[in-house]
Parts: sequence; structure tokens; C-alpha cells
Amino acid sequence: MTARRPAHSLTVPLALMGLAAGLVTVLGVDFVHGLDRHGLLLATRYTARVSFVFFMAVYLARPLAEATQAALPIAMLRQRRGLGVSFAMAHSVHLAALLAYFTLTTAKAPLVIALIGGFGYVLLLLMALTSNTPAQRALGARWKALHTVGLHTLWTIFTLTLALQLLNHAADPAQRAVMLSVSLAGLGLRFSLAARRLQAAAA
Repeated sequence: MTARRPAHSLTVPLALMGLAAGLVTVLGVDFVHGLDRHGLLLATRYTARVSFVFFMAVYLARPLAEATQAALPIAMLRQRRGLGVSFAMAHSVHLAALLAYFTLTTAKAPLVIALIGGFGYVLLLLMALTSNTPAQRALGARWKALHTVGLHTLWTIFTLTLALQLLNHAADPAQRAVMLSVSLAGLGLRFSLAARRLQAAAA
């Protein structure tokens, strides 16, 4: 299924919404807890959840539109570029919260986690910088490959992080379990639709 490019792109408003959602989350944590060590930790936790919501909107837009033909998923698909940029903005606030936490406290991130997370942010930056028509025309087919690899790499990082947190008995296990279930369900839907397309092509 291919959605036509919307007559009126909402990329800028959606980008601002992602940035605002991240900043409001940090301000809310500051108001309730303050931004001491515990508050900064909460800021990293809650901004990650905000980012996850935006990410799943991008990840599920196409499969939900294809599976349901409903108005909302189709609208999400048509504005997926803007949703992607909104995720990038929200996740940038999460990165700022992480950097503040590790800079202002004695906490240290394991090297492997820092490397994987850094790689994810490099991909996210490349995706954000190429989320415009001139860049897509310049890259040609490589644009689609970059965004496909980036999308599934970020899905893998989110999903493995949630799974490891649950295995390590991190705080709020019920919320993390719901997020993990949504992430896995999204992958399952994508596989189901891909199998359906293969069957239709072979028929």
C-alpha cells in the first residue's frame, strides 16, 4: 500500500510536538522531584517512554494502514516523515537527559551499552537529516535502505533494552512489559503482512 504525499505536510508542527513532549516531561520531573541524582534518573526513564510512543507511531504507521485501512493509520502513514522527525526531537531530549545524568552523577554506562546507544543515535541523526525531499532525491534508493535499516535497528535497541531491564528487575516492570509487548506485537504484525504479500505474489 502506498499513501500519497499529503497536500499539507505537518512535519514542522509534529517536530515541535516531539520536542515539546520531551521538554515538558523533564520539566514535570523537575517540578515533582527536582533534578538531583534521582530526578535525573527519572528524567531519563520518562523521556525514553515518550520517545517510545513516537517511535511506535512511526514503526506501526504503514502496517496498521495496510491491515486496517482505517482513517487514523492512513493519516499517520501520510505524515510518517513528520512523525519520524518528532521521534528524533523527543529522543534528542532523552539523550540530553542521559548526558546530564552521567555528567552530573558518578553513574557510568557500560561500554557496550554506550557503543550500541551511540550507534543508534548516529543512525537516528542520519535518518533525520535525510527526512526531506532534496536529500531523498540525492540518495535515490539508498535513502530507503538507510531508513529501513535504521528503523529496524532502533526497534532492536528499544526491544532488547526493555527485555534486559525486565530480566534485571528494573523499576516499573508492568509498564516495561506493556512496552515490550507492543514492540513485539508490532514486529509480529509486520511479519504477518509480509507473509500475506508473499502468498499473494506466489498465487
